[in-house]
Amino acid sequence: AFLDGIDPMEHAHGYDVRGDQSKGLANALPEFGGHYLDLCATYWEKRRDDAALKNGRKVVAAVEKNIDAEGYFGGETPQHRLARFSVWNQSHTVYGLARFAAATGDATARKLALAGADWIVRRMSSGSSATFTSSTVPSALTRISRMTSPCSPR
Repeated sequence: AFLDGIDPMEHAHGYDVRGDQSKGLANALPEFGGHYLDLCATYWEKRRDDAALKNGRKVVAAVEKNIDAEGYFGGETPQHRLARFSVWNQSHTVYGLARFAAATGDATARKLALAGADWIVRRMSSGSSATFTSSTVPSALTRISRMTSPCSPR
């Protein structure tokens, strides 16, 4: 299967790296971790694939290990948050976590998705000069809200 050809640790490692532009896409790796979690969620929903559950949990554990006290895990150092890919990465990871939580019932993924979404909302409403420069963030937050709402079907 397609999922078998992807090393989950490649995606888990993306949360250990902090925004080194000199080495290419290091700061964009959390985006791909979020996509991978979405893939694992889909495989779990469609096939009840145990590898998808196990591999997704490896990425969830990496996010949990690397989340900071504010709820940030987007791959950028503090001085570059809101300036490069930080909100983009954060929103893709939050979406992946929320998808994985909704599909599998994983409480840790749900808790991390909510903490990460809270970080985005706090940063975007903090009165800084940053604005929503992409429709990705608000649309991801809307979808995340629908998936994590206590009223949502599980």
